[in-house]
Amino acid sequence: MQKHFLRLLICGLFLPSLVFAQPCDPVLQSPSTTPMSICSGQNAFFLLQNWPGAGYQAHWDFGDGNTQVATEMFVNHFYFAPGNYSAQVRYRDIGNNCYSAYFPVNVTVYPYPNAPEVNTPVRCGSGEITFTPMTNPPAYHAYQWSQDGASTWVELPVFTTSVALGNPREVYVRTINTLMGCVSGSMPYYGYAEECSPSDPYSSALVAGTGAAGLNDGPGNEATFFGIQGITYDSDGNRLLLADAFNHRIRYIDLGSYEAGSISGSGMPGFEDGEGMGASFNYPAAIAYDPATGSIYVADKGNHAIRKIHNNYITTVAGTGGAGYQDGSLEEATFRNPTGLALLNSKLYVVDHGNHCIRVIDFNEETVGTLAGNGLPGYNNEQGLSARFNSPWGITAYDGQLYVTDYGNHAIREVNPEGYVSTLAGGTAGFEDGNTSIAQLNHPTGIYGNSGSLYFTDHGNRCVRKLNSGNVYTLSGNGTPGTIIGAQSTYLSPMGITGTGSSLYVIDAFGHHVRTLVSP
Repeated sequence: MQKHFLRLLICGLFLPSLVFAQPCDPVLQSPSTTPMSICSGQNAFFLLQNWPGAGYQAHWDFGDGNTQVATEMFVNHFYFAPGNYSAQVRYRDIGNNCYSAYFPVNVTVYPYPNAPEVNTPVRCGSGEITFTPMTNPPAYHAYQWSQDGASTWVELPVFTTSVALGNPREVYVRTINTLMGCVSGSMPYYGYAEECSPSDPYSSALVAGTGAAGLNDGPGNEATFFGIQGITYDSDGNRLLLADAFNHRIRYIDLGSYEAGSISGSGMPGFEDGEGMGASFNYPAAIAYDPATGSIYVADKGNHAIRKIHNNYITTVAGTGGAGYQDGSLEEATFRNPTGLALLNSKLYVVDHGNHCIRVIDFNEETVGTLAGNGLPGYNNEQGLSARFNSPWGITAYDGQLYVTDYGNHAIREVNPEGYVSTLAGGTAGFEDGNTSIAQLNHPTGIYGNSGSLYFTDHGNRCVRKLNSGNVYTLSGNGTPGTIIGAQSTYLSPMGITGTGSSLYVIDAFGHHVRTLVSP
């Protein structure tokens, strides 16, 4: 580049010399290189493809406020902040002191990946555990896992391995940018196996029922039932209330004397409102008690209706007696085999078993609506009509939420009052205790919440189980069908569960009796 010096005298002072960069004549060819993509903190290696040789310089502007003069065809530079940079480079002919035009270089700097946070898996007893990241990887990233953090890495969204009692399993995880190949540092996580509750830690004791099907009131050891399906208790906790389905009757058991009696229902299937035994039901499947009014609500499964008993008089709240799926006024609404009831915030929630959804009766508005599900079977955690159930059976209201046994999906679902549905445990048919990520259920039916735990009858596994702090435990029963009452209890068809205070009560529908569970 030629220098031209222009000196101006102003007020007796000389201005500094002004220097102008001149292009080369003939024109000097511009440099050429390829766009660059790296991860932040990595070394960007730029290689010029047409280096003119000795006597030339490459003047680099990296687009991040840094420049460099190089006398070779390559240069290294570190970019520390993610972003898109417009770098440029030109040649200088040292002898003629002239420059080529700038050549633009696009530089993409990706954030350097971070290792994910992973939930600590804990299971009951030795067996498989699954390490699950708390978030999904960003776009163009994936998680890699290793047993030792040094040799073999496998790319998986979650990682399943085995763990033994007293021997925590260490697993390493890292994140890889699949476009660039850069990987984060690795983080170790541990999975644990804890001592399980014994396979049958609760013993059971008979409350009422001889084990034979029948319809006899009287002392507990003489009373007979036939296919009980629903159970709850009154506000004082002094009586158990029963939906004695195959006797088409609502019964009770006095917990002071264990005396069984009848409340309503003729004992024959029918659909009649009226007083006491003059009214009729058709396979009542669930029962709920309203302590504010003293009313008893009944899911009259065979009549596809919701009934109410108040002051010994039976009326129909909603349902026409015919199966259907219709929201609207109490007079217009239809159901299909309702099997569960729960009261929450002065509303009655109904498990509409045959319509695969949760309905809600608003007494103030005198309407029936759908809270979650839309009449089609499926398995989807969403809100309202986008959620899916598969033949849900039981429901309980606990701590401001609703909990549903999703019979056909072998799962325990949570539903909030706005209709958001999530899965707490299960989803695959089987019989496995442990962390909710691996626990398996088989057609759960009744459910009851108390003291931070959910208790439910696992009908297909013929047992009573507990969900607490992210783990599922078997409390009573071992999967073997039977009617053994005592330390090694067996069940034929556990259908429902409730509790008063610290006591739990279970119905064995076709064992035709009611038991209480006794903790060790």
